[in-house]
Amino acid sequence: LYMRNLRATLGSAAIATLASVGPAACESGDTTIKVGFQLASIRVRPTAHRGTTENSFVITLRPNQSVDEQFSANGPKALKLSGTQMLGAGRFRVVGENSIERVTQDNNHVERVTILVLGRTCSATWDFKLKPGQKEYKLWSTELGQYAYYSHLAVVGMTCSIE
Repeated sequence: LYMRNLRATLGSAAIATLASVGPAACESGDTTIKVGFQLASIRVRPTAHRGTTENSFVITLRPNQSVDEQFSANGPKALKLSGTQMLGAGRFRVVGENSIERVTQDNNHVERVTILVLGRTCSATWDFKLKPGQKEYKLWSTELGQYAYYSHLAVVGMTCSIE
């Protein structure tokens, strides 16, 4: 059932790759991918600040073609978000035989996460791109506990693992 449901959504090659991560994933029907990274930023308002935040992003692919996501950003006013979406119907979609992508359209920028699975390993990219005419990114500040504006964002120290 696990293989049949995901094959309908992802395609045979993607399923062969995801299924190869180990027997536990196939027995439970779930595949969990964990991504960690640091976000280096230059905040321009309301107060100027250069800093780095530790971030964690966990997605679980379920047999019913849903994707559970959990995101956390550390700091004095830490941010924790979670949700569930159907693969292909929300922000998550398959973009290749072995890749899943999550795209978020914010008012002033596009945030894109791409996860590539190869056998029992994975890699991830996370990027932010300003929309035409925009000069600042608007993100939650885990230091201030409110939205703030940033002139520069850079993802560093990306890790990816599969369970």
